[in-house]
Amino acid sequence: MEFRPLQPDDLDALVNTFNRAFADYFITIQFTRQTLSEKMLNDRTDWSHSVGAFDAGQLVGFMLHGVGERDGKRTVYNGGTGVVPEQRGKGLTRQMYTYMLPVLQEKGIEQCVLEVFAQNTPAIRSYESVGFKVLRTLPCFRGEIEGTLPDAHLDFEVMEQWDWGQLKSFWDWRPTWQNDAVAVEQSRETNEVIGVKAQGELVGYAVVNATSGRVQQFAIHPGHRRKGYGTHLFRYIHDTVGHKISTINVDGGAEGTIAFLTTIGMQEYFLQYEMLLELPGDR
Repeated sequence: MEFRPLQPDDLDALVNTFNRAFADYFITIQFTRQTLSEKMLNDRTDWSHSVGAFDAGQLVGFMLHGVGERDGKRTVYNGGTGVVPEQRGKGLTRQMYTYMLPVLQEKGIEQCVLEVFAQNTPAIRSYESVGFKVLRTLPCFRGEIEGTLPDAHLDFEVMEQWDWGQLKSFWDWRPTWQNDAVAVEQSRETNEVIGVKAQGELVGYAVVNATSGRVQQFAIHPGHRRKGYGTHLFRYIHDTVGHKISTINVDGGAEGTIAFLTTIGMQEYFLQYEMLLELPGDR
């Protein structure tokens, strides 16, 4: 088995291997060349910080890492790890980390973060064996917003410009890596930021992929909650998209957000753990 950093020329092989690795997964995860490229852009994936496992020249396992900062530390985000079925049970995930962690340290990486399905016990054990620890639970929701709503005299608009200082002041909890402010900026071509205004004042917003119906971020101004603005915003998104909408990686401790989502008709359809590995400062 050969391990080496991935390269842009590996993209077609990566799409094929990714789809094979996740063909029997808990939920459907299949990519085209375009959609995987969009995901990698959103995740800030860096080829030189990512690794592939090759058997007789064929890509049979991979680990994709986005690069950025979190809490003032140089961080990589594991945006996808997979092994094709016939190569499972050989410890390839651990072997890829054994190969890659020294490389990441040499590149100045201070910590690694990832999300993993709560029911994927083998993967969790593998990550824990490397040194990862669970930071928080991340329930994920989807559903349809049913029924009619009274006219709240609200205005909705696709925002071309926004102030992150203002939007972040609406937050009760920090989004995960693939939903954070940098990810939104990275994915401007595929996502829209929809603002909701009451009497000309911005009272809430949501970041939405109109094709998939995924809400990447959403928040209502703390001073304008419990007025139905969030429900109207999600109904507007649902009617615009025309099918079920979803939002992933809600902070498990955000009781108000979770209560809101369930009240408007969305249901939890899977649970993830956010995990963190801190790397030593000196090798």
